[in-house]
Amino acid sequence: MRQVLIATAAVLAITVSAWAAETKPATKNGPEVIELKSSSMQLKFPHRKHQTDLKIECFTCHGSGGDKQSVWGNQGAHRVCMKCHQGKLKGPTECRSCHKFK
Repeated sequence: MRQVLIATAAVLAITVSAWAAETKPATKNGPEVIELKSSSMQLKFPHRKHQTDLKIECFTCHGSGGDKQSVWGNQGAHRVCMKCHQGKLKGPTECRSCHKFK
C-alpha cells in the first residue's frame, strides 16, 4: 500500500510540474528598435527597452492577440503611448520629442 501511495505521489508531482512548465507565459523579444516612417516624419521607437528595461507586457500595447498592427496606426499609437507617458509622468509627451520631421 505504501508503494502505491509513493508511486501515485510521484506521478502527481511529475504531472503538476509538466503542467506548470507549459502554462508559463512565453518570453518574446521583439526588435531592438522599430522605425516608423511616413512621408513627413520618422520615429525610432525603442521597442526592446519598453519590453525589458521598463518591463511592459506585450498585451499593454498590442492587446491580447499580440498583433503587431493592433495599435500602430497614428490614433492608436498616440492613445497607447500618451496614456502611459502622461499618466506615469515618464517618457516624452511633446511631438518633437519622438517625431523627427523631414
